[in-house]
Amino acid sequence: MPERTRHFNNNMDNMSWIVNGYNLSFAVFLITPSRIADQFGRKRLFLIGTLFFIVTSILCGVSTSVEAMIFFRVLQGLSAGIVVPVTIPLATDLFPKEKHVMILGIWAAIPSLAAASGPTLGGILTDSIGWEAIFFVNVPIGILVICLTIPLIKESFDPSADRKIDWLGILTLLVAMFCLTYGLINAND
Repeated sequence: MPERTRHFNNNMDNMSWIVNGYNLSFAVFLITPSRIADQFGRKRLFLIGTLFFIVTSILCGVSTSVEAMIFFRVLQGLSAGIVVPVTIPLATDLFPKEKHVMILGIWAAIPSLAAASGPTLGGILTDSIGWEAIFFVNVPIGILVICLTIPLIKESFDPSADRKIDWLGILTLLVAMFCLTYGLINAND
């Protein structure tokens, strides 16, 4: 963050929205995509979300202003909100029921590992290559994920899910999650 603050010649309050914008959109869109995936296909939505995450990572890396960076980070958070909830049913579909507890344990440990190692790895990339590298590193990983998902993961649905989309419910949930998350982000103020 300090490197980007210097690069964009901006203050920390504005720069904090690079992180806050991502977190806000991630939280707002975390529940709705999982419901849509249950209805219309988890693999399909996962691939769309992953492709969207790759594109937004590139756009973040080439941003030339704080406003553009915040906008692309909001879109990146949205794409992560599409991908993350779909990973649980996709992962459990790959393994027999007796392995589900282990798979969910591994699934839960990965974000902890990322949170613990991310700042250090991000610092190394920023110092050795530049702040843009923390976004560009997502591109080959995302491409690998897509290349592995297409042949190895089968499409799955929730057979009990109704095909009708509850637009009022989605809107209500999005507004509620936005208000809650925005309130938590600004709690100190």
